[in-house]
Amino acid sequence: MRELEQAGFFTISDTGVEVETQMQEKGLHLTKSDGRAYIKYSKKVEFIRAISHLLQGENEVEETSAFKANGYMLDCSRNAVANVSAVKKLIRHMALMGLNTLQLYTEDTFEIPEWKYFGYGRGRYTKEELKDLDSYAEMFGIELIPCVQTLAHLNEALRWPEFYDIVDCEDIMLVGEEKTYCFLDDMMRQLSDKS
Repeated sequence: MRELEQAGFFTISDTGVEVETQMQEKGLHLTKSDGRAYIKYSKKVEFIRAISHLLQGENEVEETSAFKANGYMLDCSRNAVANVSAVKKLIRHMALMGLNTLQLYTEDTFEIPEWKYFGYGRGRYTKEELKDLDSYAEMFGIELIPCVQTLAHLNEALRWPEFYDIVDCEDIMLVGEEKTYCFLDDMMRQLSDKS
């Protein structure tokens, strides 16, 4: 709630609407009467969604998502890479809309320390930035999902000399080459390591 307050969505005070919460099995239910709001929810993101209904002045809402995963894919491989503060702003807005997944489409816009030219000159997320974004999204009940390319669609990365011996043709990696699988292992390790 403090993150949403600092972003300017509302002010937390003793004179505001008192909010009472309760967990329930499925969906969200909001009722407001006599200056008090009652929110029942089953997931964090549903609680934030209920807050957005309060901000819109609604007095009674009942919602159940038709989808287990409902979200947005942000393309970070075309044009500029969204900086961390822009992605955090997006996460806050997604939570207020009740969306629970954010996919970052990153062909080569994250660092892999073993491959110094992967994402070189393109703008790329560090491991620490991705961990920070993952923690931030989790705080709102949103799952951050890195979407990457393996074996193909790696035009920008495969143009560098360190990749020449694992290129089959154009933007496709050489299947059956041990170094290709070392590269893919390094990629997956970078994106899945929580330490």
